[in-house]
Amino acid sequence: TLYRYKTLNSLSTKSGRPIHSLRYMCGATHIEHRNAIDNPMHYHEVDWSKTKEPAGFYSCLRGDLKEVEAWQFSLGGDTRLFGFRLKDIFYAVWFDTQHRIYD
Repeated sequence: TLYRYKTLNSLSTKSGRPIHSLRYMCGATHIEHRNAIDNPMHYHEVDWSKTKEPAGFYSCLRGDLKEVEAWQFSLGGDTRLFGFRLKDIFYAVWFDTQHRIYD
């Protein structure tokens, strides 16, 4: 068990420490992250019109989810996780490992 924990805890890519970032995001609510003054995780709603993917990720979702608000946050370095929230659960849809979605 200790080895498994250490392996997950030390997971690292050149883009940062995703496991640490996910733990941090789990430590607060959507509203707390959204209203954070310093916003260390770059958590915000996605305005698709300002990205290279103006249609967003909605083609990946089933019909009843086409109207959900898209959110993103940092997994460390340039890596961003894009998804949506339903009933306090964040559903990951896209990883952008080099933060290339924005012009």
